Amino acid sequence: FQLTLIIFMIGLIIMQFAIGFFVYYLIKREGKDIDLKRRDPFLELNLKIANFFRRK
Repeated sequence: FQLTLIIFMIGLIIMQFAIGFFVYYLIKREGKDIDLKRRDPFLELNLKIANFFRRK
């Protein structure tokens, strides 16, 4: 049971990275930043990931 939980968590992390990279790509293509006033925890995490990719 624990193994499936670990696999699920890894899958979730990979999905977050994929979404974050997609958000980063959209920002890069549009050339504008997403409004930070919208307090969406998921969006905030994606922006953190996007900023991580931007630094590279």
